[in-house]
Amino acid sequence: MDLLERYLQAVRKYLPWTLSRARQDDIIAELCANYESQLEEREGDLGRNLTEGEMIDWLRQLGNPMQIAGRYQPVQYLIGPTLFPMYLYVLRLAAFWALVIGIGVNVILVWTGVPSSGTIGEAIFARGPAAVFSAATWVTLVFAALEFLFAHYPNLLPRMDGINIDWSPSKLPSLEPTRTTGRKQPTFAKFTAQVIFEWLFLGWLLLVPKYPFLMFGPGAWYAQLGPFKIASILWTFYRVVVAFNFAQVLWNTMDWTRGAWRKPSILKPLFFKAGGLLTIGVLLTAHNHTFVYLKNPAASEAAKYTAMLDQLNPSLYLGMQVVFLIVAIQFAWELYRAFLESRIRS
Repeated sequence: MDLLERYLQAVRKYLPWTLSRARQDDIIAELCANYESQLEEREGDLGRNLTEGEMIDWLRQLGNPMQIAGRYQPVQYLIGPTLFPMYLYVLRLAAFWALVIGIGVNVILVWTGVPSSGTIGEAIFARGPAAVFSAATWVTLVFAALEFLFAHYPNLLPRMDGINIDWSPSKLPSLEPTRTTGRKQPTFAKFTAQVIFEWLFLGWLLLVPKYPFLMFGPGAWYAQLGPFKIASILWTFYRVVVAFNFAQVLWNTMDWTRGAWRKPSILKPLFFKAGGLLTIGVLLTAHNHTFVYLKNPAASEAAKYTAMLDQLNPSLYLGMQVVFLIVAIQFAWELYRAFLESRIRS
């Protein structure tokens, strides 16, 4: 019995520290009664007490005390099943845009001849996956923090009907009229994931000026050594983009906390499509359609770089015109849909 008592003492040592003293006593008492019953049955079959060696073999069959205590550990997740669908949605979205932006920016650095920017192959097959890994790391850390808050401080978070255990069927929203305009009704999980991704993207945008590595990768450290400099219009464009992203994430967050995400707004898509037109329109006002210029036009190699800029700036301006036209068409379509919905509601 001395070995059994020592065994149970070892089990107690590895029980979760979150369990109360009384709960630990109950567990040990239950195990003790179970093991003593098994021991009496074995000794009854043999007609004698177990020898020390037989006792050791039997306890070894029961398992390591750490394993026995581990059965009483609560189920733990880095990201639990409630948040995992949202996590997966945001992760895919962030990985896609990190790959597109990471490859695009580094390819431009290579094409413009920034020192130590490497080759096109490195931009695609090395820096692209690195950008995806960085984005996945940050998304995972954010959702792990949210999982911790949900588990330990649920009162700090807004009430969410789809997640709280104590939800009541009487508090479900009333049925909404059938929509015939084809606008898809958002789900709670996707809208929550969208809001989280928008906050992550806004934080990334705000950090880029101070930490250009987040956008340009290693090429940011060599950009000041290159012959080119971006025009001030691009910084104006950056500020407008940040302002409209902040407005969007604030609007969506307020809808999320108030439950207004269930009723898509007619005004919201019009507002942000108009914002898209404004931001692209800012670029179209660039002086002499210049987005990039030489740091030192008097340098000996200026002629070579000037010829490159004569192709780059017009190409960028043409691209902006195409984008502006696409956004204008989308804005016109949203106006048309808003008109249809207003007719239906009236």
